[in-house]
Amino acid sequence: MGLSCTCQSCVEHQNNPPKAPVHPWMLPEKHWSRLQIDHAVNCMDKNWLMLIDAYSTYPTIHATSPTSNRATIHILEEDFAHFGFCHTIVSDNATPFTSNELQSWCRERGISHSAREPYHPATNGAAERLVQSFKNSLWKSSLLPFQEFLMINRRTFLSSGLSPREILNGRQIRSLIDMQRPFLVHIAQGRQSKAKKKHV
Repeated sequence: MGLSCTCQSCVEHQNNPPKAPVHPWMLPEKHWSRLQIDHAVNCMDKNWLMLIDAYSTYPTIHATSPTSNRATIHILEEDFAHFGFCHTIVSDNATPFTSNELQSWCRERGISHSAREPYHPATNGAAERLVQSFKNSLWKSSLLPFQEFLMINRRTFLSSGLSPREILNGRQIRSLIDMQRPFLVHIAQGRQSKAKKKHV
């Protein structure tokens, strides 16, 4: 079951989901190997499908009117066209994720699907944290587009010193932050030019 932004009870207890048996996940050996997915329902009058790569924590977010299995498959196909097929998908037991059509679709592509207990968001922690962070950003400022949210999260440095974007794609992305400070390469080039003139 996707989380609902409009349910008063859920809003009041959103940071305290029922405790579930712990299912520790080992860190995958490489990026885009295990994806954790979840729906955020009725957030800012839209439904969203969220995916997060367990290795790099790289997130993708898609607006979707229906939360059906076919809509889910269509979105997965879009991401897989960019990044290739993953090995494992982790979700909760919501109907769109456990339908026969989605299960068959995964098997045909060599993807194993692990469905966690319903109503226990903690067992799909990475996706649930992404949902919560996304909802908080929307509630704090309706002016923050979800694309900007994605850019910020994809380039935020992790404890490794790298961003999710760098881990997944091998490079950092240019953003508005870079436009607000001197570009280091230009500074280095300027210093090299000055040093060269001194030796002429």
